[in-house]
Amino acid sequence: MKRILALAISLLCFVIGLKAQNQVFAKFKIVDEKGELLKDCEVTLYQRNDIAFHKEEAKAKVKLYMDLENYYTIEVKKKGYATKRIAFDTRLNNEPLDRNVFDFYVEMPGIHQYEGLANSEDVLDYPITVIQYNENKELFDYNTDYTNHSVAAVRELKRQVFIAHSAAELE
Repeated sequence: MKRILALAISLLCFVIGLKAQNQVFAKFKIVDEKGELLKDCEVTLYQRNDIAFHKEEAKAKVKLYMDLENYYTIEVKKKGYATKRIAFDTRLNNEPLDRNVFDFYVEMPGIHQYEGLANSEDVLDYPITVIQYNENKELFDYNTDYTNHSVAAVRELKRQVFIAHSAAELE
């Protein structure tokens, strides 16, 4: 009986280890613009267009498991804050995976500052970044071209906010 139990436990450990090798883990902290942790956010993980995970009142520290060779979108929402989306491409293109954990922060800016600005919905509706496997580094990393373009668009929105607030103060 002890042998059967030991064999069952060994088999379970093997299956869990095998499953972990076929997944990538996204570990992130949700913060406001001051870097303070934000809890009670709504976190949704989409696998292509289907909901793979959903949590209404998530803690500020989140860990999501994603199968390799898929495309995901992480969406974080909280009332009074701009919704944030992160695209996560887990395809490896037959490359070896040395590290299957990707740590990052999700900064949630207040939505009120963007209300009424031209193009704000267009800019804020798209993922702020794409995370994908970098063959040169042999790990998951930000797609710098996409991320730089998105950050520049958000920076332009912030410039418009500054101009609008400056004009309102002069009146």
